[in-house]
Parts: sequence; structure tokens; C-alpha cells
Amino acid sequence: MSFLTIIFFTAWGIIGLFPNILPSSINPAYSLTIFNSSSSLLTLKIMTIVALIFVPIDLAYIFWTYKTFSYKILKEEIGY
Repeated sequence: MSFLTIIFFTAWGIIGLFPNILPSSINPAYSLTIFNSSSSLLTLKIMTIVALIFVPIDLAYIFWTYKTFSYKILKEEIGY
């Protein structure tokens, strides 16, 4: 129930702020809303392509480093 309470009150606060993300205390015209703080469609398309290219490369690198450095080093390998 604690988990559900935390989720409920967080969602309640986010819904209560809609469409403001960060309301301004100086002037309501300076508030960040969902509409004026979002990226353009061109930026979203470019970043989707970049993510589709570089996320698999990054995952392959992480897998390679894990496999390369995952074994235990023995004293014989060090040369003692």
C-alpha cells in the first residue's frame, strides 16, 4: 500500500500541474509548459536515428568489456 500511495500522490501532483512543468512565481508567462519546452519534430527524428545507431554499439561495447574483464586473475598470470 505504501508503494501505491507514493505512486498515487506523485501522479496526483503531476496531473495537478498540467500543462505547467515548472510554474513561475514571478509571472505566469515565464512558466515552462509541456508545449513551449518540448523539442521540435526535426530534433526528435534526428535523436531517434542517433539512438538507433549508437545504443546497439554501446551495448556491444559493454558486453565486450564484461566478457574481457570478467575472469579472475591468477597469481601465475601476474608473474609472481
